[in-house]
Amino acid sequence: MHEKREHRDRYVLLCQQALVFAAVLAVVAPAARMLSLDIVPRG
Repeated sequence: MHEKREHRDRYVLLCQQALVFAAVLAVVAPAARMLSLDIVPRG
């Protein structure tokens, strides 16, 4: 039983990290796109 609970805690931690990573990516991706558009000279 204890081993199973420990495994579940690790799974929850992994899910939390994945959610944080997805949130950071969702915030950074549009900003990075805007910055790259600003860097590239037009015309």
